[in-house]
Amino acid sequence: MALEARYFYEKGEFQKAYKKAKEAYILDPYNKIAFTIYTQSQIAKEWELYLNDCKKYFDKIQYSSNTSFTSD
Repeated sequence: MALEARYFYEKGEFQKAYKKAKEAYILDPYNKIAFTIYTQSQIAKEWELYLNDCKKYFDKIQYSSNTSFTSD
């Protein structure tokens, strides 16, 4: 499971990596690969959410700045 988690992590599928690494870590808390992938994928998921939020806000700002304001 830990190697499967590593595979998903390297592919950028952090949610799958997190799930598999967590399963492997629960089965064997001394598994260094599982622990490493578990923590790294958790951090990567948080960054991924943060970057997605940034993109949404940037798109909103860009839309607002491209909208023309007219006064009557």
